[in-house]
Formats: sequence, C-alpha cells, structure tokens
Amino acid sequence: MKILLTILLSLLLIGGFSQQIPNGNPITNAPNSWVSYGYTRDSGKIFIVRDTFNARYPTVVMRPDGILWKTLGNGAYWYMVGSSAIDTLHSLVTHTALNDSLLSYVKIQTQNPTSTLTGGSNYELHSAGTFSPTLSYSAGRIASGTNVAATAPFASITVAGDSESTTGCSSPPCTISGTQGVTVTYNTNTSFNNVVVTTDGKSATSTTNFNFYSTYYRGYVSSSSPSDADLFAAGYNFLNTSNSKATSGTLSNPSSSSYIVFAYPSRFGTATITIGGLVVSYTLTVRSVTNQSGYTENYNVYVSPFATSSGVSFVLN
Repeated sequence: MKILLTILLSLLLIGGFSQQIPNGNPITNAPNSWVSYGYTRDSGKIFIVRDTFNARYPTVVMRPDGILWKTLGNGAYWYMVGSSAIDTLHSLVTHTALNDSLLSYVKIQTQNPTSTLTGGSNYELHSAGTFSPTLSYSAGRIASGTNVAATAPFASITVAGDSESTTGCSSPPCTISGTQGVTVTYNTNTSFNNVVVTTDGKSATSTTNFNFYSTYYRGYVSSSSPSDADLFAAGYNFLNTSNSKATSGTLSNPSSSSYIVFAYPSRFGTATITIGGLVVSYTLTVRSVTNQSGYTENYNVYVSPFATSSGVSFVLN
C-alpha cells in the first residue's frame, strides 16, 4: 500500500495539480460522503486518503483553488465534491509533511428524518362554527447503513405551528410521537404540517388535510316529491369529493316499489341521465336542501317519472 500511495502521489505532482484531475460525472447520491484515514501534504493541497469501504485502492481528494475532488475506486474517474466540506477538512491542511501523522477523518452523509401526521378527514359541509380535532404526529431517526450515517439529532419538531419536544430519541432507529390539538373552521379547507428538522439541516414534512364537501344523494325514495329526510335515506349517498354532477353505478332491487332519485348541488349544472344504457327524462326540481350537518344550499333533485321494483345501472354526466 505504501508503494501504491507513493506512485500515485508522484503521478499527481507531475505537470501541476489542477491539470491532473479531469471533471468526471458528478456524485448525485451522496456528496461529501466517505470514511477515511490518511496523510496530508498541505503545500500542494493534496490529501492521500484510504477508503475503508474500498480498501484495495487509496482515495485521493485534491483541493485546487478551494474545490474538493474525489476518486472512486482506482482513480480512473474523478468527481467534483464541491467546497462545502472545506471547513471539515481544515484539520488536514495544517500538516506540511506527508508522514506527519495518521489523521482520523469522518465525513458520512447522514440520512433524512421521517415525519408522519394524521387526523385530517373529509367532512360534509356544515353550519357555521369551528371544531377542535386532535392530530397525531411522529418524527423518526434512521439507523446507520452501508456508506450512510444515522439521522442526526432533532433540532426541531413543529406541528401545526407549535414546537414539540425533541427529547427521547437518542439512539437511532427511534421515534418521537405525540398529539397536538388544532382548531378548524367549518367549510374552510385546511392543511396542517409536521416539519421535522435535524441539527445538520435536513428535514421532512408531512401533511394532513381537513376538506369539506356537499353530499350527493342517490338511490330510492317513496315519494315523487322527496323531502330532505327522504334524500338522507336514499341509500347510495356519498360525499361529492369530485365536486361534479357526474356519477355512475348500479342500484340493486329496492325493498318495495320506489322512485329513483339523484340530487346534487345546482351549482354543478344540469345532467344527462342514462338508465340501463338509454337516455331518459327525469322530473327536475330545483330547491333548497338542508343537509344533516345543518348546511343549506340549492340542489337539483331528479326523480324518476314512475316507481320501480327493479335495480338499474345508471350514468349521470
């Protein structure tokens, strides 16, 4: 190994330092990342470093004009690491003789933290007011792996704008979890974040959402002029998260002869109704509907012109 280091150093010294290192493909997955032991010669800005992950070859890092370079493997390709590691290498550049001493140097890329946040959901449009749900959060550190270091300690955990404790996760892999109360205004779509930041500046963010939608009523009713209560009991209702008049599916046989109904907010416009593959005409009534959460808006209420005892396939668009 000493013979190999000597030969490699001699090759670098011939013809000037900066000209000996062509620019290869940049490192994209783990810049400034290696574990090494080495010797240094400051006058030429050359660092001879043995790579403990590839002990067969030395790794040479050169800093001409403040730029760091690194070779992977046998030196056939060189990579610009950048200048961000110069401060870390400061202890190396104080040595002036190649055999001054054996230096310990650790510079491994740390892993990102993890972040989770739950508690949000979809809700029916509601009468005015607020409510106070509870969010559940976690922040995690990942253990070291091949050529990567464990996640650095937490610098901050911020949930819905509130600072949470960062203690209790000293030995990765580990997780800090907890709850955070928030206030949500009805009918206002709202997002909350869990932002986890480590002492080396890495971060992870997770989000939970509170969204509000109208209800799409569809199914069977006993009257050709259904009340709000009849709509609530139609049997195939759903939150209209697509905010659209379009819907399709199958209604199974009703328990007794009943009228088919489709009702959605009038703001989505009129619909074309297809039953069993045929376009049909349903009776349309535009009227105010107050849902089960106390929210009132105008609905297009379509009712079949006659009662049926059979199930149907349907398409509205």
